[in-house]
Amino acid sequence: MRYTKLKLKTRGFTLVELLVVIAIIAALAALSFTVIGKMVAKSRTVTSVNNLKQLYIGAESFAGDHHGIFPATYWGDPDNNQAGKQLWWQALSPYVYNSEDPRKLDGIFRDKADPRVKSISDDDLRWGRWKEVSYMPWVNGTVANTSSVQGISVSRTNDIAGQPYLSTAVNTGSMGIWSESQYNKYVVPSAAWRDNTIVVMYCSGSVEVIKNPTFEKVAPAMVPDED
Repeated sequence: MRYTKLKLKTRGFTLVELLVVIAIIAALAALSFTVIGKMVAKSRTVTSVNNLKQLYIGAESFAGDHHGIFPATYWGDPDNNQAGKQLWWQALSPYVYNSEDPRKLDGIFRDKADPRVKSISDDDLRWGRWKEVSYMPWVNGTVANTSSVQGISVSRTNDIAGQPYLSTAVNTGSMGIWSESQYNKYVVPSAAWRDNTIVVMYCSGSVEVIKNPTFEKVAPAMVPDED
């Protein structure tokens, strides 16, 4: 009996087939990166909302000890003109967490979408610097007429649901937002952190994520009445 050896001819991928496979892999990778990017952005927004909710609890406690006033910009003791002034975050710090040094702040005061603080760990308790604070207070003028107190008097605010207290901002030093020009200068640029969106906490305690923000949309209680 004679055996015949069959010679099998193997066929490799053609150049076109390889290019198609590579294109499919690239498309899937791009889709994955997009999904991951959206998930990271959503996580940062949720964290910022939670930060502001915690700060509101601290602000309520502070107001209970200080004539119903939320601290904004520099804060002094209205009952003691000789008392040293504090920045708003220094005033809130003891009410937010127990710290032996109220000048030190952790991630509660930082928005991780803020490019200035992305490299800072949320648990890193650092000396309070305005460049590492992602939120800025608003001032409605009710108590800004005294040299020792600049803040928002909740008891005298006509519309606490439409009066912002804190929002994301690009400059959070001793400044406060009291007009549309201040809003355009400090708050609007922070919308670039998350696809033209800002995070705002109101005097009522509600926290809103506002897309395509305008002064009228963000602070209806501060829009001047038309004659």
